[in-house]
Amino acid sequence: MPAKRFSHDGIDFALADEGSGPVVLLVHGFPLDRTMWNDQVAALAASHRVLAPDLRGFGDSAIGPDDAANGVAMETYAADLIALLDAAGVQEPVVLAGFSMGGYVAWQFALRYPQRLRALIACDTRAVADSDEAAANRLEMAAAVLAAGDAGPAQLMIPKLLAPRTLELGGPVVP
Repeated sequence: MPAKRFSHDGIDFALADEGSGPVVLLVHGFPLDRTMWNDQVAALAASHRVLAPDLRGFGDSAIGPDDAANGVAMETYAADLIALLDAAGVQEPVVLAGFSMGGYVAWQFALRYPQRLRALIACDTRAVADSDEAAANRLEMAAAVLAAGDAGPAQLMIPKLLAPRTLELGGPVVP
């Protein structure tokens, strides 16, 4: 599905915007983008307006000038979602689903903008902040994207996603 665009805070964002009816806002996890929701967007668009943005620095959304050096706070992502809703003309409360890191963003949205929330769906996430180690790993992943594009995080994720024995054996799934 083709991306629509909006700008906020000097940053160009991409999003899926499909269907009509009550609004469902889908927030992807790290290091994914809006396309992780393609099947859900297609199914829900029959009865809902579905918005699925690429968060700043992910997918087809730009990164802010200071974001690479300083990282992006979850409350900044939540503010970006409010800007998206405003740009899309959505004033009614929405159903917000956040997957993994998108769940962290959803919690911040719920805390800061409860009047804009009808329901919250937290998928494979938690309500506590990452450890310093996890936050450092996310910054390492972001640096890998800037240095090597999509291949950067893939290389970093392989040892985390495959069993040690699989890595030892090698094969077509292991470069």
